[in-house]
Amino acid sequence: MLKDSGDVVIHRGILFDYNASQLLPESRLQLDTLANHLLLNPVLVIEVGVHGDVRGSAKYHLHLTERQAKTIVEYLTNKGVNKTSLLPRGYGKNQVLYPQPKSEEEHRLNRRTEFKVIRLLPE
Repeated sequence: MLKDSGDVVIHRGILFDYNASQLLPESRLQLDTLANHLLLNPVLVIEVGVHGDVRGSAKYHLHLTERQAKTIVEYLTNKGVNKTSLLPRGYGKNQVLYPQPKSEEEHRLNRRTEFKVIRLLPE
């Protein structure tokens, strides 16, 4: 789990409806676990980074992943996490792992959510 500045956790189980920013129910368990961790560690400030795949336009994916990141932040704040501890960021297809995917699996691996500690607040 996240503890120190620079720590990154990648989640591929945080899923959204196709071409939408609505979370699927199976995403809630992972987000609930993260919310509990953040509530126990209020000094953490994290970036919620959502990445897309390479299909479609860059502009479309950037807007979609930005909306998805904001949805995650909203979910976590509804669980009691301080909104100032969360920075939503949509990367679109700017940081794909597979620029020229050869399979559906590689497309899936490009779509991910990363939680990164960007700083620690003073205690």
